[in-house]
Amino acid sequence: MSLDPRKRRKTILKEIEQIHSMRRGQFSQQYYEKTLADGTVKKQGPYYVLQRYEGQKKCSQRIPPQEAQKVREELGAYTQFRRLCDEFTRLTEEISSQGSSEESKKKMSSKPVGIKKPKR
Repeated sequence: MSLDPRKRRKTILKEIEQIHSMRRGQFSQQYYEKTLADGTVKKQGPYYVLQRYEGQKKCSQRIPPQEAQKVREELGAYTQFRRLCDEFTRLTEEISSQGSSEESKKKMSSKPVGIKKPKR
């Protein structure tokens, strides 16, 4: 049994209200390889990078290791926000189409007034 669309929309708004911080973008770990004088390769890192687009421009931000988990959580909050927005939109469209179908039923059920049969 699904919730009434209007009630679910109110629930969605309450869930969105509980999101206090979020970030958009892609989060990655990067490593730097350095070849030492003796020929050995030393791998340094990880370095954490948050990347996203601002308009047409790609922006990158280095994230300190102690903030990496917080950034992951904020990215998850943004994913949750987008999911809730999509559901809210779908429910609103559903409610709108129910309203317009009810209006068309009312119009269809009313008796035609003033229509005369053509004479032959």
